[in-house]
Amino acid sequence: MKEKCFKFKKDSGFTLIELIVVLAVFFVITASAVDIFISSVNQQKKAQIEQDLLNQVTYIIEYISRQTRTALADRGDCLGYPNLNEDYYYALSRYDPEISFFRGIKFLSNDGSCYEIFFDTDGTIKRIKDNGLDESILSKVFEVKYLRFVINGDKSIYLGKNYPRLTLSLSVKIKDEAGYYKDNIFQTTVSRRVYGRRGSEMPADFP
Repeated sequence: MKEKCFKFKKDSGFTLIELIVVLAVFFVITASAVDIFISSVNQQKKAQIEQDLLNQVTYIIEYISRQTRTALADRGDCLGYPNLNEDYYYALSRYDPEISFFRGIKFLSNDGSCYEIFFDTDGTIKRIKDNGLDESILSKVFEVKYLRFVINGDKSIYLGKNYPRLTLSLSVKIKDEAGYYKDNIFQTTVSRRVYGRRGSEMPADFP
């Protein structure tokens, strides 16, 4: 009687090396997808921060520009120089001798309210209405480097009358992709269209 020989067919499957290769490819693809996702989220956050900054800075610049362009004439009661002999439209305030710039501006708005807008020593931009309490007008999320005001391109002028040109410069810091802070500088010039001569020169004994 002949013995029957049985052949067992080898089961198909992955070898250990093939499994390792597949897992390695999977992890590489997954890591790449995660990096792309994280990068996309960071880009969206950066874009949102920049948009928020642009919105707030645009509001501040447009607010100051609109108010100073339509400011009412004042003899000094609002501007902080009482008993002036001529009409003025705004006065620069909070002179910083270290940088030789003014950090604030006072004006009488067209609704009759007296305002001061300034860059405070705590690093925030604030507004005071009719000698009341100050209030921040820029989110503390953003780090303001400076807010400066110049009349007619001359740092020595501090009272604006007749044909004053007010230039305001604002610098705000935000983080870049590498995590470093970069300065974002905004500047605009506003003209007050009235008749007469230019602004008042700074006296020699000005603090």
